[in-house]
Amino acid sequence: MLVRISQIRDRVRALCDLPTLTSQTSPTNATMLDLIQTSCSQFAGFVRSTADGSLHFVESVNLQTVSNFSRISLPTDCQSVTRLSWMKDGSNEVQLKLADIESMTNVPSMSWDSKIPTYKILGQTIEFYPTPTAEYDIRLYYSGSLAPQTYDSYIWCMDGWDQYITLQTCIYVRMRQQKKADDFQASLAQVAAQITKQLRRDINFSTIRDVRSNAIYDHISDRRYLWPF
Repeated sequence: MLVRISQIRDRVRALCDLPTLTSQTSPTNATMLDLIQTSCSQFAGFVRSTADGSLHFVESVNLQTVSNFSRISLPTDCQSVTRLSWMKDGSNEVQLKLADIESMTNVPSMSWDSKIPTYKILGQTIEFYPTPTAEYDIRLYYSGSLAPQTYDSYIWCMDGWDQYITLQTCIYVRMRQQKKADDFQASLAQVAAQITKQLRRDINFSTIRDVRSNAIYDHISDRRYLWPF
């Protein structure tokens, strides 16, 4: 389900007995957004560490190379690259391999029809070998993040996920207020245990190990593992 960030803010306000947030309240409206963003990031890390939960954040995007330029930028929310493919002839998906020392050395610019490229990740960019001599369509599969930018942003949640983020934000609010958060921490521990159980029940471990070592997730029949494809 999709959850709007403003809904999480309003739940936190109610649970922490806060007034309508403005630039003069404590926390301010802007600070509350920062706390929710921090909670989303913390939760994403929790899911990734539980039953290989990074699959829940796999996204795909179509990119395009620039003629005679070796690099293109990764999406701003990219945490790690799962797979990179050249969409040859528009529909033929050719998986690209990571470059080794040999493929990175003394490679002239040339048509990819003559040599299937390799790549490496440099910061927030992808560098191709050889440098493309034309515009080529690329499909990137990557592990994204829960990174809401505004209160109007939406995040995709499974059961209990928004509750976890709400409770974690309440804990941050209490910390800023220098108040105890024992009640929220106890509730958060219960929700975390339920989510862990859910992830371990829903994800087939052997399938995931096979998927991560093979081409990509095309041979998984149950697509719910791979939202939002």
